[in-house]
Amino acid sequence: MAVQETPRTVQAVAKFVRVSPRKARLVTDNIRGRSVPEARTILAFTDRAGGFLHRPFFPDGINNSQAGPFSREINEWSVFNVGLQLDLIKTNLQTVLSGGAAPCTSIPSLANGIQIFPGSMPLYKNGVLVGAIGISGDGVDQDDLITAGGGAGFAPPASIRSDQVFVRGVRLPFLKFPRSPNL
Repeated sequence: MAVQETPRTVQAVAKFVRVSPRKARLVTDNIRGRSVPEARTILAFTDRAGGFLHRPFFPDGINNSQAGPFSREINEWSVFNVGLQLDLIKTNLQTVLSGGAAPCTSIPSLANGIQIFPGSMPLYKNGVLVGAIGISGDGVDQDDLITAGGGAGFAPPASIRSDQVFVRGVRLPFLKFPRSPNL
């Protein structure tokens, strides 16, 4: 007698993230209803792309535009709060400033907090995600340059890279290279 396997449903729940459902839906609509292995083959984001969505003006560099999907409006924005960072550390920061001891955040898997800098890339072998590379060094544009060199031969297929995704009509970046890298 053959056993019929019942399809399983997985639901992701995010806690402590101050992002509206509409904003989160911009990314999740691309992978909704797909298996985890399939979803991993659909989106290959870099920190440069994620950071782009956290800018107080979106697209980056155009003043008086709407905030990025994961950012706060400019009147609420500060270098210490680009959507998530301050929210993650606020309570523990207050504890430390009042003389107590606390890790960066109260979330065990994010004990050191988060920071969004470019210099990362998912690594693929024969179209399958096998790892990632992250670089931090002299400057963010150089980080992307070194990341690309370190990931040579393991880049994700062009069709699934973040630079194939448009948010509000704007193409997201994948990596960015300086015009004059030797200056």
